[in-house]
Amino acid sequence: MASSTFLPEAVPFSFAEGVTYRVAPPPVIALLKIIVFTDDQHGRKKDLLDLTESFRRYDEASDRIFSDEVFAAELEDIDYANALLLGMDVGPIATDEEVGILSAFLQSQSISDEELLDLGREDIQQREALRFQKQLRAFRKGIEQSRGG
Repeated sequence: MASSTFLPEAVPFSFAEGVTYRVAPPPVIALLKIIVFTDDQHGRKKDLLDLTESFRRYDEASDRIFSDEVFAAELEDIDYANALLLGMDVGPIATDEEVGILSAFLQSQSISDEELLDLGREDIQQREALRFQKQLRAFRKGIEQSRGG
């Protein structure tokens, strides 16, 4: 993986009372999880599950969820703001090569608008698949916004 022009600093994370370590920030972890998942989709399924959790929870306690940039993205639902913000924070740290990997990941995981309409909202598995697809779209939009595309 080539070095990025901007690499966020490690952030403190408390593992227990009095036990704090500096760890890679969530956008870096998300980018790495996408890269390793793309490299081995069958052996790295847990990374995809971790990523879906990141799409759901990223920056959830911050005021960014209600920022002008989120509203400007015209998301279908505010529930997808977390994925948008993650994309907005991954985009600037990704090299051109990594953007290619992100694009391949998004293409391989995304379904068409027609297939999206076919997902039933009554079935819990299909409802989760629908949520994931909307999160992927928001994540892509965030990457594109952050990179001026």
